[in-house]
Amino acid sequence: MEASVENRENVIIAARIFRTEPSQLLNPWPGGYLLPFRKPKRVRTAFSPSQLLKLEHAFENNHYVVGAERKSLAQTLSLTETQVSGIINGRMYQKYKLGVK
Repeated sequence: MEASVENRENVIIAARIFRTEPSQLLNPWPGGYLLPFRKPKRVRTAFSPSQLLKLEHAFENNHYVVGAERKSLAQTLSLTETQVSGIINGRMYQKYKLGVK
């Protein structure tokens, strides 16, 4: 009898952690899992030193890399436009908010 009370308490704690109803944790999900499936974290992209150097030069020339310039820069570096804009935005943040050179 104590085991079922302990199990119920564990289910309630897990429900709080996963922000779901305890009844959802008691019924197995498709595939037999008892807890909700979490999407794995995305692996952080490692940029090459040459890519970073070219991006730094682009940032020095123009702090606001937009439109066709961003698209051509992304194509020459084999990156996506989102990656290029993310790096440029990060440099802008460092320069203006943190005072980093």
